Amino acid sequence: MPRRASFVSLASAALALAAAAPAFGADADGRFAVKGAGGARCAAFVEAREARNETAITAYQSWMSGYLTAANRLSPETFDMVAWQGIGVLLAAIEGHCRRNPDLPFHAAIGALVIALAPDRITARSELVRIPSGETTLVVYEETLRRTQKQLAQRKLYTGRIDGKFGDGTRRAIEAFQKAENITASGLPDQQTLFRLLRSAEAAQPAPAQRPRR
Repeated sequence: MPRRASFVSLASAALALAAAAPAFGADADGRFAVKGAGGARCAAFVEAREARNETAITAYQSWMSGYLTAANRLSPETFDMVAWQGIGVLLAAIEGHCRRNPDLPFHAAIGALVIALAPDRITARSELVRIPSGETTLVVYEETLRRTQKQLAQRKLYTGRIDGKFGDGTRRAIEAFQKAENITASGLPDQQTLFRLLRSAEAAQPAPAQRPRR
């Protein structure tokens, strides 16, 4: 599966849930004021991405980050809505959703994405694991690595402890998985690897009960 197609698949999950996105707060008529980039139409976000308008993209990205932070703060049993997805994955997901719904407000697209992410959120504080990768460093939650180890063990690629630590056994198991999936065999839990390994397992989980509309 091409890298871009994999990322945009996340938008499909958001799209399927968009119509059911609950209203957690607003006035008596379900309306509320939207500040900043969140009030723009989806079409404007897509245009900014196509034009590689870094100033506009940064504004949308900052607005999304603020929204996700608020979701973390206000959602019960939530430490981080974003369990493993990086900014690139999230922006690609939102772009795919916005291409299908150009007249949708940007804030509604982000709201749909949060609904899609919620079942796989990090529910309690988790330590960060820093993994050297050439001149850069990958940073993932211990909980994400535990989930990774669990999925690798279910595929009989990993026989070590499910402890969220990144050791040689975890690296070898990830590399074996990458080879089986025709992904660059780096042995590292990069975005494409985590998508292939975790997203299919997450999609099989039952959706959480939704809060009723007010």
